[in-house]
Amino acid sequence: MEEKKLNTKLIKSLMERKNDFEVGEKEKFAYKNEYGNVWSLVLRREEEQYSPFIFAIEGNKVGTNETWSRRYTSMEQALLHIVNDFNENVILKELKANNLEFHELFDCQEYVYLWSGHPLAKKKEITLEDLEDYPFLSFDQGSNNSFYFAEEVFSTYEYKQSIKANDRATMLNLMKGLNGYTLCSGIICENLNGSEYCAVKLSTEETMTIGYLKRKGIPLSSIGKEYLKEISKYNVTIQHTIHRIIMSNVLTNASIRHT
Repeated sequence: MEEKKLNTKLIKSLMERKNDFEVGEKEKFAYKNEYGNVWSLVLRREEEQYSPFIFAIEGNKVGTNETWSRRYTSMEQALLHIVNDFNENVILKELKANNLEFHELFDCQEYVYLWSGHPLAKKKEITLEDLEDYPFLSFDQGSNNSFYFAEEVFSTYEYKQSIKANDRATMLNLMKGLNGYTLCSGIICENLNGSEYCAVKLSTEETMTIGYLKRKGIPLSSIGKEYLKEISKYNVTIQHTIHRIIMSNVLTNASIRHT
């Protein structure tokens, strides 16, 4: 049987059935982009444990070892991501067009950045559901605004309240005045923002990759090298934190099994 193709007809059908998908139900189809690349993809309804994510897409680019896997909070987001040829692919094409290259430094967990007086600031971990009654703050990208290049993670999540600002001072004032929040890597600088703000871990399995851009064929300056040296200190802190979390989970599970 020939594999279904993602076209207008199939998209309409999936959207009409989005509320009828049962947990674990799958829809397999192929997607061919404007460059002739073909992706074999599977759309799947996720289990409740992955809430607020409802659907997941995984698959591979036919004829290559390139794979794709991600969860989404709605059918609309999943399909939009596909037909826009995936954010990463767009970014990589832009980097190539501008003679830039990305160098990965490390992966880190995601955090909620908020005012230390926020009602949720004392929690050890915050869920997206906890944040529903508070405004999400993000930076306005100006005339070149695109969710492909959003600075914040979960940029396609459907927030009940969302406010855009174009400078750090306004963002911080909105955090205090409206109990607003934004999402970040957890790497914060008190010298820039002051000591009245904090980062609390977001309850999600998603991670973000920290890295830097440089011109192809041009070596880093002495200042650039010094910057990377300082950034590497955060990597050590993050790895130690992850190790403590893993060991804590292992000991907790061992205790549960023992009892």
